[in-house]
Amino acid sequence: MYSRTVGLLRWEQGRLDEALALLRHASRLFAEDQLGLEHGVCLLLLGLACSEWEGPAGAVKPLLHGWATMEPAAYPWLSVRAGLTLSGCLAEEGQ
Repeated sequence: MYSRTVGLLRWEQGRLDEALALLRHASRLFAEDQLGLEHGVCLLLLGLACSEWEGPAGAVKPLLHGWATMEPAAYPWLSVRAGLTLSGCLAEEGQ
């Protein structure tokens, strides 16, 4: 949880390279602990941050995997934002 929180803070500060590293780390830790919902949340957050930093090519994979892993009803605001971002990224990629 700490890595995810600091990752979000770094993202807000505009330090996206650090944010991406921290969100990836948090995602791995949640996956190792078999916390599927939290793992999915991290992947969606990672995908949203990647869409700003790396563009659609870097965002699609974590968004798709996070979408499949997470329960949308648990975080409806995140689900909607991630879904819209994923749609935009897929459209930019011509898919």
